[in-house]
Amino acid sequence: MRRSVLEAVGGFDPAFSQCADWDLWLRLSRQTRFSLIQEELVLYRTHSGNMSSNISLLERDTFAVLDKFFACGTSAPYLPLRRRAYSNHWLICSGSYLHARASADSLRCLVNALREDPTNLRRLAGLPRRWCARLTRRLNARR
Repeated sequence: MRRSVLEAVGGFDPAFSQCADWDLWLRLSRQTRFSLIQEELVLYRTHSGNMSSNISLLERDTFAVLDKFFACGTSAPYLPLRRRAYSNHWLICSGSYLHARASADSLRCLVNALREDPTNLRRLAGLPRRWCARLTRRLNARR
């Protein structure tokens, strides 16, 4: 991206640890257009020392970023997506807690997701297929 665009949005917000990059991308989306690249350019590696293994921090940062984004007046074009965005991120948190075997927190987040957007129940039905696809990608990446 052009440096002037990055400077126009103020760069990374140090208030966010896990979601600082995502906050930056959301702010950039109000300033410029993105181009879709079909090729995967980055692999995400997880291990027990990852900052993202702190799920409660992920939850806190995720919703602080969403709150900040939707509170800004220049985000008005995105307001029709607000409930779906919150619901999708509640589902992400639910899955993260489930993966960490924190069932109560997973269920709490799942309830919040469906409260925000009940149509996300369809996404849950596709979960086994997505798990299989993710497992296949991981196995292929190891080869």
